[in-house]
Amino acid sequence: MERFSLTGLIVVTLSCLLAVSSWAASSTCPNPPVQQGQLDLACLQADQPLPLSGNWKLTYQASHSDYHFNGITPVPGTWLELTGNPDFRGMGTYRLTFDGVNNHPSLSLSLPNLWAARHVSLVYPDGQIEKLFEAGEIEDQANFWKSPARNPLIPLPRLEDGTVLEISLGVYATSFAGLWRAPVIGATEKLQYSHQLKKMATIATATTLLWFCLVIIALMRIKLDISGSGSLACVAVLLAVYQLNDAGIIYDLLPTLSVGLEAWLSWLNYLLGVGAGFHYMLVRYRQDVPGWAARLPLVMSGIGLILLVTTDLATLQHYGTFHHPMVMTMALLCFISLAYRLDTSRPDRLLTVSGFCAITFALAFDLIDYYYLNDAVAIPMISLAWILFIGGQILLLSQRYVKVFDTNAQLNEELSELNQSLEKRIQARTHELDTKNRQLEVLSRTDALTGLANRRVVQEFVNHEFARLNRQPGPMSVALLDIDYFKRINDQHGHTVGDDVLVSVAALLAESVRESDLVARWGGEEFCMIFPGITLEETYGIIERIRKKLASTPIKTANGHFIEITCSSGLTCTNHPLPFERLMDNADIALYRAKNEGRNQTQLAETA
Repeated sequence: MERFSLTGLIVVTLSCLLAVSSWAASSTCPNPPVQQGQLDLACLQADQPLPLSGNWKLTYQASHSDYHFNGITPVPGTWLELTGNPDFRGMGTYRLTFDGVNNHPSLSLSLPNLWAARHVSLVYPDGQIEKLFEAGEIEDQANFWKSPARNPLIPLPRLEDGTVLEISLGVYATSFAGLWRAPVIGATEKLQYSHQLKKMATIATATTLLWFCLVIIALMRIKLDISGSGSLACVAVLLAVYQLNDAGIIYDLLPTLSVGLEAWLSWLNYLLGVGAGFHYMLVRYRQDVPGWAARLPLVMSGIGLILLVTTDLATLQHYGTFHHPMVMTMALLCFISLAYRLDTSRPDRLLTVSGFCAITFALAFDLIDYYYLNDAVAIPMISLAWILFIGGQILLLSQRYVKVFDTNAQLNEELSELNQSLEKRIQARTHELDTKNRQLEVLSRTDALTGLANRRVVQEFVNHEFARLNRQPGPMSVALLDIDYFKRINDQHGHTVGDDVLVSVAALLAESVRESDLVARWGGEEFCMIFPGITLEETYGIIERIRKKLASTPIKTANGHFIEITCSSGLTCTNHPLPFERLMDNADIALYRAKNEGRNQTQLAETA
């Protein structure tokens, strides 16, 4: 019975997705409607916008080679699919000749989302050219970061039989170069209505997701132990942003947003969303899903984020051809694992498995639509599936909150009866707690290994000295000291020897400064020293003495090893209060300069 129910759930989900796909692909025109660069508008109905898929005329010139093309090409399609084309970068003009236009006095054109500069014009039979829309410069190879992303609905003026629609593109950054999705033509009122309907549906979807996020945050604020709830809230926010971006609402608010920034934000949104979704599954259902199947998308999304900030869009898109199927495969594996462990006697688990089933098949549908159908739906299936899943999870969390609330009420009543008997015990414990608190205060301000102060003490010390500088101006110097090639010590001798080295260096630093100075462990093998009332030149002398002593005195460890070490240091000085982060950044910059210039040296930063 359990397997039958699960099988029925999968069949129903697939049937719904196939029905939606068939409905989206329905049209009264021939398939494809564009033949040999011509479109007979007689088949266009007033209540049904028409995707202009089929064979267009294309004139194309590659920008990084002598390759050129002048002929018929399928739309949707990319320039990389042209026979013999070695690269995606270039300029191209698509041409479509209209026939049978007499019955359509008011038409408009809707362009797909193109990460490129684009111009739209009409060429009439008498040779007259009318420019309809321009976004960016076609020949500017930097147009990826200059061309606006917004694609408004383009009204088509008077049309005659033989009028040629020209769509010129200059694509230099994305491997999806060309009309990788077909433009759409239709009656102006119908297209406007469709766009407004999509925006209204998007706003409703995004509002629902944001409301879900607020509910999750509210549940988190009441200290309910909900593992992974932060990730679930992030998924809701990222999906809401994705919806607003996909419907063009963000472009309405930010009309100058460039296609480059829009592409960057889209990929950032996608990668973070995948990571947050699988992190929730890993944390929330770690006993029911394979850990590696949930962690692999996290790792792959992390790699994608690195590529996002270090490479170009085309490289990231090639990476996406591996990332998308991997996400789909891992989601399917997690679903199968959840379904295999499904306990039908627990409604909460049945609700979770049903929701994740919807997510898995919605993701498959959206990937098929993205790579093969090239059909822009009003609301992606994955968004609707996540709304169902998050809604179900919130329902479960809310039920848990009610149970916890009732339990807490009962416990509070019991505790109120025990308060009087506990007062004496509390008093007896007070002194002990005070002692423990003082010990904890010392531990919270001290590095456990070296006994030096920690970062918290450094900031408090600097703030105190800044207060003194306000009353009595004078210099205050900061030094950051880093042990060179410390990782080699750990790798060659072990972490125990590395700890001995850190303890020895800490002791040397502590005995090399005044009582009024501060020595702290800044992190790892890095130490921080604060010198009130000392100029940068004086500090340089102190640090150089320390550096030379470290370089000339091997450190004897507990197991009898002698370790030779050197150190690099960065110094800065200020005569007036400034932000703590800026002060430390100045010293850090000088430290990195010391490392980059050969190590075992001291570099000075400019006085702030």
